[in-house]
This record gives sequence, structure tokens and C-alpha cells, in this order.
Amino acid sequence: MNDTLHNETKRAVDNVAGHGTADKAEGAATETVGEGQQALGRATGDKSLQAEGAKNELAGNAQQVVGEAKEGLQNLGESIQRGVNKAVDATKDALHDANRKH
Repeated sequence: MNDTLHNETKRAVDNVAGHGTADKAEGAATETVGEGQQALGRATGDKSLQAEGAKNELAGNAQQVVGEAKEGLQNLGESIQRGVNKAVDATKDALHDANRKH
């Protein structure tokens, strides 16, 4: 898959399912492939395949961490936005109340 299509697909998944979802799913797939490569490498005595599998497993784990971080940042941003909205509403209410008293 070319990079542009890959990135557009990830953005579409994240827009539907939440930020970080695509990274977590892709990371899990890469991790699973790596585990399979390691198992096959052990079964056949292929040290190169085992090393490639270990590399893919670690890369998959790292990509899942990136996905978790993106999700956490999205949640933090949403919490901040809710807090700002509450503060704005409270300020508007206070100004409205103050104007009615005068």
C-alpha cells in the first residue's frame, strides 16, 4: 500500500473509531506477525527469521504505545475543552446576573 493511501486509511479509521485506533490495530497485527516469525524461525532453526520476528514484535508493541498515547491525548483535549466550556458558561452566567442587578 502506498504511503498516501496508508495514511488516509489510518486517518479514516481514527475519525470513525477514535484517535490511536489505527495505530493500535496495526501494531497488534505487526506484533502477531513477529510472534509467528519467531515461532517459525525456532521451528526451522532460522536465526535470521527469529531476529526479524523479534524486531517486528517490538515494532508492533511500540506502535500500540503510540496509539495509546494518541488516544490519551485526545481524551485530555476533550477534558480540557469541557472545562473551558464550563468556565465560559459560568462567566457568561455571572455577567448576565451582574447586568440584571444594575
